[in-house]
Amino acid sequence: MKRISFFIAVLLVINMFSIAPTTVFANALDDVFASSYSGATSDEATADEVVGDITYRFYSDGTAKVRGYEGSNCVVQIPETVKNHRVIAVSSDSFYECDYLEKVILPDSILEIGTNAFDSCTSLTTVSLGNSVTRIGSGAFSCCENLKTITIPKSVTKIGSYAFFDCENLKTIKGADNVTQIGESAFDNTLWFESQPYGVVYLGKCAYQFKGASPQQIVIKSGTVGIGESAFYCNSKLTSVILPDTVETIGKWAFSDCDRLAEIVIPSSVTSIGRGAFDYCNKLSNVYYMGSENSWNEISIEADNSALNDADIVFNYTRGKANKLIIKTTVTLPKNKGKVFVNGTLKIKAVVKNANGQTTFTISNPKIATVNSKGVVKGIKAGKATITVCNNDVVKKFSLAVANPTLSTKKATLEVGEKLTLKINGKVGKAKFKTSNKKIAKVNNKGLITAKKKGSAKITVTTNGNVKLSCKVKVK
Repeated sequence: MKRISFFIAVLLVINMFSIAPTTVFANALDDVFASSYSGATSDEATADEVVGDITYRFYSDGTAKVRGYEGSNCVVQIPETVKNHRVIAVSSDSFYECDYLEKVILPDSILEIGTNAFDSCTSLTTVSLGNSVTRIGSGAFSCCENLKTITIPKSVTKIGSYAFFDCENLKTIKGADNVTQIGESAFDNTLWFESQPYGVVYLGKCAYQFKGASPQQIVIKSGTVGIGESAFYCNSKLTSVILPDTVETIGKWAFSDCDRLAEIVIPSSVTSIGRGAFDYCNKLSNVYYMGSENSWNEISIEADNSALNDADIVFNYTRGKANKLIIKTTVTLPKNKGKVFVNGTLKIKAVVKNANGQTTFTISNPKIATVNSKGVVKGIKAGKATITVCNNDVVKKFSLAVANPTLSTKKATLEVGEKLTLKINGKVGKAKFKTSNKKIAKVNNKGLITAKKKGSAKITVTTNGNVKLSCKVKVK
């Protein structure tokens, strides 16, 4: 529903403009953003002018915005001031489809990165955002497929929808400590999101999105300030939500189409609930509000929230009573440590009561071993690692040791004609046996050594895929 509404809104805007409607609309939005920071309005713009390879719009209050780029350099550094004007924003589409652009350096004067500002800059690998940016606009870096790392400064509080969407190689996000609002699908189809464990995915102080199978209950962790747009959209099994005392904003469509949602605990800290946040939550009947009725009436509740407005609201609800609503999940490991041989497997048994969504298994060092979604471990090379078992934020640790297989003996002294069978502890699959001197000691494919004549030989064993072991044989 939300996407249909969005496209209808776009069509209505386009019908309002007969000449270059998309550009006019984007520019109008940029003027609004700039005015919120500088006091300038579109009426106060003095001129657009190209300085170097960059087009700027200058304002009478001494500020300027980047409006476009005419150059072909792979590295662009935007200055803090141009013609005595402080550069405060990178406007919509300024570097759109600059597929040769590899590095961008923004000054500390930049406060805003506009819609689609660097969209589809497919060669972009390095971005320095400066230390004053407060908002990254919708689609600002979408489809920057070679961007692998981004550092989001502490000044950023808002990240728009699809801001980093389809940055398929974006693996590392640094900073983002103060982000409280995140738009829909801002980090979808990135390596960063794919690497996050199942459950509520957080970034900064925002609950960005739920990953995995729909749970019965969601308890948002303390310290969370914002619930992202569409964060829990269409979680079909969700019946209960409990928010901590720190939440201030609930984004658009956050719980839309959660058609089994029956109750929610809302703290008095909430100041705004976005459009359609509870749209199509037809079973929502109990709202436990931890403030007064007057405080509830002061909350900014946008349109398409009839399910919330029609629910029974219990005012002045206390956290003590609210805790009784929590379905407590417990995770028990009958064994909290184990050993597996290289290329061998081990199943971690986890007993989960009141499971809330999927139980996840993650390993601290994937070079030592792998673990799948069912807790089956496969050894890769000798070493130690920790496996984390989690369900509904309940965490248990499992200590894993991976070992190489061993031979029953590393040295042997035999008489001529004597035989000895080498045994492999921890063998996985077939083993190959080889002798350095068949005239001294020969060995068959089952590890049976036969002493032939006086001398020394080395028996080499290849097992468990690629592990090599040896035994020195002396024949008297």
